[in-house]
Amino acid sequence: MKRGGVVVLLLLAGCAPDFRDASRLLAQSAPAPREPLAERRTIYFDAQHTRVRRQWGVLIQHDNSTVLHGSDEQFFADGTPEYVRHYDHGEPCGAWRAFWVNGRPKMEAEYGASEPRPMRWWHENGQLSSEGLASNGLKEGEWTFWHDNGAKLSTGRYVGGRREGTWLFWTATGAPLEALEFRGDVRVRKVPFPGS
Repeated sequence: MKRGGVVVLLLLAGCAPDFRDASRLLAQSAPAPREPLAERRTIYFDAQHTRVRRQWGVLIQHDNSTVLHGSDEQFFADGTPEYVRHYDHGEPCGAWRAFWVNGRPKMEAEYGASEPRPMRWWHENGQLSSEGLASNGLKEGEWTFWHDNGAKLSTGRYVGGRREGTWLFWTATGAPLEALEFRGDVRVRKVPFPGS
């Protein structure tokens, strides 16, 4: 029986149709992948579609995946902007801005530039919170931070978005608090505060 079963299987395999030529023809005539399609998308706060929550652009790839492309805007419930961002084929680019609910600026930065560009953050009361350079969102070089009353909070240097070297810290009243040394964003040790 085993031999007969094997023979039958061999005979069946020998009778199977050969689809190799047909598959080659189909592969040669397959359509070329289409160019990405640009689409603008919108979501709303309400079912009546009268209050826009977010509008953003995407490119729909030939495999139906999407990447952000163009402006990306989000709004608070009252219609004022929450943020405005820009993308080029999925990569952040151009001016990015964010706002507090009260309409005051929260953040501004520039993406896509070859050199580090200014980046700023604000407290909700309008007081500058931090300022320095950034390269595509990563903080670089000297940065300064302030308390919401305008008093200096800290100063120090970033390398690739990580704190590096000596950082100085002050209280909200302006009194020196401490000096710390960082390596790769990790606090290494406390050091003497300059001038003390």
